[in-house]
Amino acid sequence: MAKTTSRNTISVPKKSSKLRTRSQTPEAERSTMSQSKTIPKPHFETPATGPQTTKAARCIYLLRQSGGATLQELMAATGWQAHSVRGFLSGTVRRKMGLALASTPGEDNVRRYHLTGEAV
Repeated sequence: MAKTTSRNTISVPKKSSKLRTRSQTPEAERSTMSQSKTIPKPHFETPATGPQTTKAARCIYLLRQSGGATLQELMAATGWQAHSVRGFLSGTVRRKMGLALASTPGEDNVRRYHLTGEAV
């Protein structure tokens, strides 16, 4: 089937009968597709965490410890990337929650974040 214009002839391919929409895809095939994309959650347990604990609560728990927490510890606890942890500390902990967050470089030049007793 060809469409003709004044200058060129354009060939339009026929629809392939092999293509299926999502509603035509068998249920078993859809379930294996979704299972292959799942990423295992990091295993992290503290006295404050349980099966229903949020990632934010894990961060706050680590930040309230006497030594605070490093960026790597917060990343391991949440499964977030470094820029996401720093965004959480800046946007949620400082601005939305109004908590006073301090960061200090440790002896090994690794920055440690901790909550101070003061509210902002």
